[in-house]
Amino acid sequence: AELGQTMIRDSNKRRRPHSTSMARIRESLMFNELSGMTSLAVPVVATYLLEFLPGLVSIVLVGHLHSDKTEEYIDATALSVAFMNLCGLSIGIGLSTAMDTLCSQAYGAGETENMGVYLQTGVIVLAVFSICIGITFYNATNILLALGQPAEVSE
Repeated sequence: AELGQTMIRDSNKRRRPHSTSMARIRESLMFNELSGMTSLAVPVVATYLLEFLPGLVSIVLVGHLHSDKTEEYIDATALSVAFMNLCGLSIGIGLSTAMDTLCSQAYGAGETENMGVYLQTGVIVLAVFSICIGITFYNATNILLALGQPAEVSE
């Protein structure tokens, strides 16, 4: 091999020279791509963590109550947070994310009139599901009792 080159094996198991400058370029491109993806991912991850933080704070605050029933209160709080995340946030976030994807595709394709259609449809679908979620939350005690949860925790 010449100076400044290393030997690498190709798919046929033969050795061939490979320039170290080419490897540096690949590493630089990979670093640029990784840093770009990280700069996009960090705000998204932070947003998702902050969306679930109120539930954790609620459980911690209830845990600091000085009462004979603190354990039951913690159980009830954890169950209500789980129920809210399962029946409310996951559905709302899922529907909003679907609308986000459709609007992004329409904008990228230059079909800005479809963005308005997607927005109006998304608002209507979210409103209908919000009513369904509200009915579910209103009947949460009955649902939790039917699922076998203790009455003192379900209420």
